[in-house]
Amino acid sequence: MPIHKMQLEDRVFFARSVGYFDNVDVRMWAKAFKKYAGDVEFTIIGVIDLREVDRLCATISKFLPELLQANGVAGLVVIVGDVMASRNARVLDKLNQLERVTFVQSQDEALSVSSRLLNPTFGGWSAESVHCSVAVAAI
Repeated sequence: MPIHKMQLEDRVFFARSVGYFDNVDVRMWAKAFKKYAGDVEFTIIGVIDLREVDRLCATISKFLPELLQANGVAGLVVIVGDVMASRNARVLDKLNQLERVTFVQSQDEALSVSSRLLNPTFGGWSAESVHCSVAVAAI
């Protein structure tokens, strides 16, 4: 099976795939991602590592718009490598046109982007501290 790992940890739904990421794999991954997003009380972000994927099915771009609009889904970070990107340029170009999809080249970069998307800042303050300050001011 091309998907070696799918897990939710610290609001990040991580998956890694190798070989051919086909239509069946995309549907299985999207179903799991949507289920995790629906089962938690907070938003999550998807990170999918496709650096070792040789071929990426073209239908992935048809599954993502609905998935990205699902409750609890903050976005998707896709890890790609140079070789993978050149082999799958057409499909990745379609994904790049979708809102809330970010491409990176390393797992560290993906975690950094995920953290920033899950914990946005407002004028140097985190969303949590702004929310807490507003709640305290309201009391």
